Amino acid sequence: GGFQYYRARARQEKTWAALPTPALQVPVPTLVRWGENDPVLPVRWADRLPEYFPHLTFRTVPACGHFMMREQPDLVHREVLGFFRDLGQG
Repeated sequence: GGFQYYRARARQEKTWAALPTPALQVPVPTLVRWGENDPVLPVRWADRLPEYFPHLTFRTVPACGHFMMREQPDLVHREVLGFFRDLGQG
């Protein structure tokens, strides 16, 4: 059901651009890695993330789809550990 929801939303011509500017932002450091080939959540939808997450660390992951933890577990492990290490919490 979840995949069908995202696919239906993707078929609609509505985009993130149609959403209003967020009234609240997430004020904590936020790590987002997005699969470049994600068929469920297209990477183009990431364009407004900085509006919601002002302390965002964002990067696309080449040759990766929606299930990054299964497709590239070593990369995910490295990235998450490095993120917390850089915050002084790892």
